[in-house]
Amino acid sequence: MLIVLGLVLAALAFAQAMPFVTKEPMMPANDANSGISAEDASLLKAASEGDADMVKRMLAQGADIEARDYKAGNTPLIWASFNGQLKAIKVLVERGAKLDAVSVDGHKTALLLAAYGGHADTVTYLLQRGARINQANARGDTGIAIASFMNRTAVVDSLLLRRADLSLCSRDLRYTPLHLAAHKGHEVILGKLLVDGVAAKTVINAQDRDGHTPFMLAVLHNRTSAAAFLLQHAQEHGVELNRKEKKGNTALALAVDKGHLGLVELLLADERLELDVQNRQGLGLVRALRRRCLLRGFARVHSYIALLTNHFSFLLCFPLTLTHTCSWGWRRRRGEWRSSGSCCRPAPTHKSRTRRAARRCKWRERPSARHVWNY
Repeated sequence: MLIVLGLVLAALAFAQAMPFVTKEPMMPANDANSGISAEDASLLKAASEGDADMVKRMLAQGADIEARDYKAGNTPLIWASFNGQLKAIKVLVERGAKLDAVSVDGHKTALLLAAYGGHADTVTYLLQRGARINQANARGDTGIAIASFMNRTAVVDSLLLRRADLSLCSRDLRYTPLHLAAHKGHEVILGKLLVDGVAAKTVINAQDRDGHTPFMLAVLHNRTSAAAFLLQHAQEHGVELNRKEKKGNTALALAVDKGHLGLVELLLADERLELDVQNRQGLGLVRALRRRCLLRGFARVHSYIALLTNHFSFLLCFPLTLTHTCSWGWRRRRGEWRSSGSCCRPAPTHKSRTRRAARRCKWRERPSARHVWNY
């Protein structure tokens, strides 16, 4: 039950991090209980399919150009923009369709859906006819933010050409377009967003709700290519490599805590990163390494220690970390939980001792598990 609950919470957290919409809107359909006329339903369907002649015919028969389907609340222009039907879009705009009309749920406009679908020609045409380039939906996501998240390079080029604002962020997670590109690891999009040096320096170190910069977010989600790109151009664009988030962790501390070995090696190779840092709980990199080893297994302990011992500041802490980790693992296998060490667990109760003994019996039946920590 707890596993199912954990998976549900993880899915909700991932959906919250997704900007704009996590699935494509449903196609318009005609229904007797929809409350819209047959002409309006035909207009919505024709706009979504790009049938410009049918659009003209339905408008001539009296269909409402701002009609909304009963499921999503989208107008014909929003449907045509989502599918990139430029001919139908031109007919609707010439007949007076509202360019900045918003769907009923507040999440969709014609420009946002065109950016979501990657239709650069549609985005360019809507901007030429007067659509607001920085219009945001109910969550605060703009067209440049959605295009950066979805890796729509042509749309990003079109929006940057018309000076889209990179400092606007979402209302819930406070993500800028740079945050979203780093979150997904789109280094090409990051390069395009950082072309304008003056605008980039104002947002390159912007912090989200948890205090993460785009560089931290790339490290946190193990986006090696994006992190390497920002690390390479840190001096050029003013990336603060040693900035701390709200809990006091730097990018290197986040990489150690999450167990991203490749990123730890990449960051330790750069001399600009500070090693003797602590977060607000007084947890330094050595203690973070020890915590990583104790809580998440011993498979890569030797690799972490080998990396950290290449630096003088960690050389003196190596015997303590190695001895403590091995002795703790030995006591865990033998079931000897009582110890004077500060990191060892307290003595178990009678019921917990019985349960652990049962688990040890099952564990011994699996020979492959005995060599997990043999390094």
